[in-house]
Amino acid sequence: NDLEFFHRHLDAGGELVKAPETLLMYRYSSTSLSWKSSRRELLMARIRPFQRRVISRWKKFSIWGAGRDGHNFFKALSESEKEKVEAFCDVDSKKIKRGFISGTRKLPVVHWSEVRAPFVVCVAKGRTGGQLEANIASFGLVEGKDYWHFS
Repeated sequence: NDLEFFHRHLDAGGELVKAPETLLMYRYSSTSLSWKSSRRELLMARIRPFQRRVISRWKKFSIWGAGRDGHNFFKALSESEKEKVEAFCDVDSKKIKRGFISGTRKLPVVHWSEVRAPFVVCVAKGRTGGQLEANIASFGLVEGKDYWHFS
């Protein structure tokens, strides 16, 4: 499928360059393979290369978003990469108080202002009225180096 082609391209040393104009419009429809793939299958197809290319270089990291997407991201990680997760962060005081429990492992959920790079953002852009983006921007970090969006 398209996602596998994309990752094979990158694995073979291919590059991505941002063009100033639209070169292609991708249409996501009920006839596409991605449409027929489960959310879990798509997550696994994305997380394997992300672990190889990004997380494998980190000694530790945090996950921004202690909700469904952050939990699913954590559960999909390999065991060795799960060991690198030091915390989740969130804006929700209930999640902060409760923490995150997976099996026998309990991880803290800290307020977003306490998270340190590197981190993976597992909250969709454009759904918080700009607050997520403003919070991240307040750190003055570089996307693709200090943090990555994975949602």
